[in-house]
Amino acid sequence: MSSTALHSRSEPSLRYTVSGAGQPLLLLHGVTRCGGDWEPLLPAPTAGWKVFTLDQRGHGGSARAGSYLVTDYIADVVRFVRDEIAAPLVILGHSLGARVAAGVAAELPQLVRGIILEDPPFHTMGNRIAGSAWQAQFIGMRDAARLGGSVHEITGALAYAPTPRWPGVRNASANSTPRCSRP
Repeated sequence: MSSTALHSRSEPSLRYTVSGAGQPLLLLHGVTRCGGDWEPLLPAPTAGWKVFTLDQRGHGGSARAGSYLVTDYIADVVRFVRDEIAAPLVILGHSLGARVAAGVAAELPQLVRGIILEDPPFHTMGNRIAGSAWQAQFIGMRDAARLGGSVHEITGALAYAPTPRWPGVRNASANSTPRCSRP
């Protein structure tokens, strides 16, 4: 059994779910995803764990924000951990969530017992992103988000954002269902 709540002690407000009982385990998603992405894995990790899934700023049911720097995400999760968990925990992060997990562990060494980093983008982001296809994609995503509007309008604008291409790899995004969008 899980419950959904809104962490609104600071801006932006963050949507999260809690399942199970035991040691705290926080699951952090990657860019353009949401906490609901972890649902297929649950309830397996809830045996002996109190599992928190979090929609990071601008994702899923969490509020939009004016800035989307990795340091902003880290600050959000630091506040969330202090306010909602306030106990030693393990953090599992995927992609952007892995970068955030590492940053939170550095900020809260007394609370973070361990981190699991799934597909961290340390070699493709950071200082080496300048001039890359990823930078162009993120700028396009930022510009689409700044336009605002409905999910349909933002999705339409995102269709024109540049995306990295690799030979022999088909872009599956046209066939995927947007589980993490808000109405």
